[in-house]
Formats: sequence, structure tokens, C-alpha cells
Amino acid sequence: MSSGVSNQTITSRISTDNARIAGTQKYCSTQPSVLVLGTAYTPAEIVAVYQNDINAQAAVTAAELALGEARTQAKAATTTRNAFDKAFVRAIEGAYGNSSATLGTFGIEITTPKPPTAAVKAAAVTLAQATRSLRHTMGKKQKLRIQTYEQIEWPTMALAATA
Repeated sequence: MSSGVSNQTITSRISTDNARIAGTQKYCSTQPSVLVLGTAYTPAEIVAVYQNDINAQAAVTAAELALGEARTQAKAATTTRNAFDKAFVRAIEGAYGNSSATLGTFGIEITTPKPPTAAVKAAAVTLAQATRSLRHTMGKKQKLRIQTYEQIEWPTMALAATA
């Protein structure tokens, strides 16, 4: 029988605690004390050690359930708040315009887009050229050079009369 408790699940530990209590009450209740690691414990004290563990684990389980429920409620409240906040910010911006002082009172920061740097523009041009070559797309002038079947001047061939 293993005496290590550290790797046991809570359920098995509570089961073990209940077995220890039952065994103590059945076999040790007539003894005045039991010597454990050099200390004498009465049967009532032994039962109290295991019962305290059971009670503590029950409190932890209840607290974990309450925490889970609280997190679920908080998640729902946050989802509702985020959806409402987007609409509220739009309504405030529509009602008061882009005045940074007024919007600042509501905690809304006006962000202005930063102009792209030369490196970003160069990278965009390179990417556009690469995309165009991969997709085989053409510009306006290149498309004008394309002739339809009717526009092609076909060479006329003289058919030799065969007799």
C-alpha cells in the first residue's frame, strides 16, 4: 500500500481520508493514543486531521466552482460591454465630431494614421510588381495592344487552281 499522498487526485485522497477515519474509529477508538512520528495523538485528533483535509478540499472545490461561474459571468459581461462600447464610441463621435477635448472626456483617443515611410512604399511597389507577374495581369496600355480575332489582319492566300 502506498503512503505517498502527493500524486493522488482529490477524489482518491478524500476516499483515503474517509478510509483512515473509518479505520481509526473501528480499531483505534479503544486506545488512549497512537504514536505518530514521536508524537502521541488521540483517536479524536487523528480523525480531526483527516476531517480537516476533507473539509478544506470541499471548500476548495466550492471556491473553484464559484470562480468558474464568476469567470463565465465576467466573460459574458465583457462580450456585451465590448459590443456596446463600439456602438457607443461611434455614437459619441457622430454626436460631438472629432474634437479631441470632448472625446478625451469620454476616454476616446483620436488616432491619426501615420504616413508610410519610403521603405514601406518601396516594399509595397515591389510586392505589387511581384503579384502582377505571378498573376499575369496587365495594365491599361498593355490591354490596348491585345487584338481580337476580328481585328487581326490575316494574310490572304491565293489558292492555286487545280485542274
